Amino acid sequence: MMIRAIPLAFCLACTLIFSNIGIADLPESRANLQSKHTVSQTIERLERMLKQTQVRVYGIIDYQALAKKYGHTMPPMQAILFAAGRDGAQLVQTTPVVALDLPLRVLVHEDRLGVVWVTYHKANFLVHQHGLSKNNVSAQRLADGLYKLVTEAAN
Repeated sequence: MMIRAIPLAFCLACTLIFSNIGIADLPESRANLQSKHTVSQTIERLERMLKQTQVRVYGIIDYQALAKKYGHTMPPMQAILFAAGRDGAQLVQTTPVVALDLPLRVLVHEDRLGVVWVTYHKANFLVHQHGLSKNNVSAQRLADGLYKLVTEAAN
């Protein structure tokens, strides 16, 4: 009896066909917006807007500074971590595992061409990840607020 190798692509296709998850079912997890400002300026704008709305900022991680500390170089990259407010608290109260994806965070980074990008997880991914209702009001308000925040900071 001769055993033939089954191509990897065929195995993957069969797995997707016979499983409950298809590629079309997975939501786009991230949003990317181009910023008109430097990485530092964009992070400062995000921090200022969050504080004006009394959202707690837990911290800012400067990845470029961390890389430099360990003898590496990289383009500017910073992340800001912040509270999800009452909507985040509501989501955690009803579905505790949502806390795995909180606090919220936004990454601001410069690519090889010098273009600055603002990247964050979209709320539809949070909904999918934790099995929330697609009509969850708290998740929708969180999504709308996050979109408004990053759009304003990037422009």
